Amino acid sequence: MSKSKASFDTAIAQDFSVLGLSGRLPAYMADSRVVYNNSLERIMEQKWITMFQSAYESRVDWRRTGFLVFTTIPSFNTTGNTIPRRLSYPQIEINVNTSSLQNGPGIPVPFESLKTKVWWDQ
Repeated sequence: MSKSKASFDTAIAQDFSVLGLSGRLPAYMADSRVVYNNSLERIMEQKWITMFQSAYESRVDWRRTGFLVFTTIPSFNTTGNTIPRRLSYPQIEINVNTSSLQNGPGIPVPFESLKTKVWWDQ
């Protein structure tokens, strides 16, 4: 067994242990959609699952690597069938830092679309 496969399997086992699901681990690890294949996609899928309570980190990983590959979003959503590309500023930031938000290069102003790419995501 390669060191990377051992690390992959150990990480999943530890996550299952923390969640109190160790009894379900053998069936999960036997699933062909989980079996280690030395791909970044498979590693990022498992990290996404493990980090389900840390949405911000999962989003950053998706933007950084392109994984997970998401299915089409229903067309009735507010972003027009696309994944949001930026997060909205909190209202307090808008209230106390209005001039910087309006004048800064690539910084969104209030009500700017969630699907507008930030300057480093062009």
